[in-house]
Amino acid sequence: MGTRVRLLPKVTGLDTVIIGGPHPPFPHPPEPERLQHNSHISHIGINVRCDGALYSSPWAVRVQRMRRRFLQTLSVAAALLVVIPALAGAAATPATQSATADFTDPRGDIRHGADLVHVRVHNGATLQVTLRFRDIRRAAFSDFFKVFVDTRLSHPGPDYAIAGGLSEGTDWATQRATRNWNLSGDPLDKIGTCASSVKINWATNIVRISLGRDCLGRHQGRVRLSVQSGDQSHNDYAPAKKTFYRWIPRG
Repeated sequence: MGTRVRLLPKVTGLDTVIIGGPHPPFPHPPEPERLQHNSHISHIGINVRCDGALYSSPWAVRVQRMRRRFLQTLSVAAALLVVIPALAGAAATPATQSATADFTDPRGDIRHGADLVHVRVHNGATLQVTLRFRDIRRAAFSDFFKVFVDTRLSHPGPDYAIAGGLSEGTDWATQRATRNWNLSGDPLDKIGTCASSVKINWATNIVRISLGRDCLGRHQGRVRLSVQSGDQSHNDYAPAKKTFYRWIPRG
């Protein structure tokens, strides 16, 4: 029997020549040896083995959870670094108040048409005071109003005042006020001839008062007010007797 030579497929990287008789059935290629190490391609616990299989070990899962928690904590800390200084700045800066303020007085606290129900104050170039009553009448000749103005804490009580009637044909007067809430009418005092006006609308029950800065001793800063109205038998005080509303800054 002659000799046959057969080239086998390249399996291990070498061409093997078998010399001899009939060859045995060709076996399946041997499975490549699995290496014992793993190649880490990420820091979050996902590994690739040399055979291409993906797996996540229990230790890698724990590392991934720890990393996620660390990033969440870092995000919260960064947010606090932004929010806390902003809150501190807001706390250090006082809120800016408006030069216009509205105050409400209880309706019906006196059984009279000169019952005061609303006060609006605007502290601008001039001091504007708007009074709203429940029901003022043209022929109610005994009805009156008084507006006390305070400009300083060093002087107890009000500093200036304007008083007038609420009926048709009445007049008003600008005066200084005493610490006992009385009016000081000196005919030689320039306060009595300062720039002032009073406009009464009986249809809307509104009285509009304007006081120039010369009516306030040229005072240019904040003010606070107290109002009294009524007649000889009734008195309505806003906010209360010998009490001021809050300070209103100059606009």
